[in-house]
Amino acid sequence: MGQHSEAELNQKFIETAKLMNIYLNHFPKFERYALSQQIRNCMYEVYSYMIEGQKRYHKKTVLGNLDVRHEQLRMFTNLA
Repeated sequence: MGQHSEAELNQKFIETAKLMNIYLNHFPKFERYALSQQIRNCMYEVYSYMIEGQKRYHKKTVLGNLDVRHEQLRMFTNLA
């Protein structure tokens, strides 16, 4: 896996978050508040773990948590 700068990763996440919010706003009403809120929360947790992983010296636990949250985010978006 290649090395990316912090600014590059932050910019990619911001672009992804903007697109995700556009898609989430087009959800049906019955899914807009439950599933879309879980997707948003999970997306922000992934971002939080990304930042934490960039700043910590020992990254093993943070990367494990990031992997779990990323997989949950993938599952939620597949449900949508």
